[in-house]
Amino acid sequence: MKVQFWVADEDEKETLADLGHRLFSEKVEYKRGDSTWSWQMLASWSYDALKPTPPWLFTFDFEADAVRALELLADPRLETVRFLVSRAQQSNTQH
Repeated sequence: MKVQFWVADEDEKETLADLGHRLFSEKVEYKRGDSTWSWQMLASWSYDALKPTPPWLFTFDFEADAVRALELLADPRLETVRFLVSRAQQSNTQH
């Protein structure tokens, strides 16, 4: 699930860059019976970090299976996904 939007605020850019780094290192585990599945939360993420002036394009590409597992688990990290989707909708960009 790809979420993409433009950011014009320097503070928001820094906050979202930190969030991207954190989410990229996170895994989602789903256990059912004797089976356990694990997915990286983000397949990829990016922003034009070398661009010195706004706006910056942020792209968060969530693993679809990880998002489904977050939903099944009622994991609070799902709120972060929802926040980013909402942020993209505010910008009328892709999600």
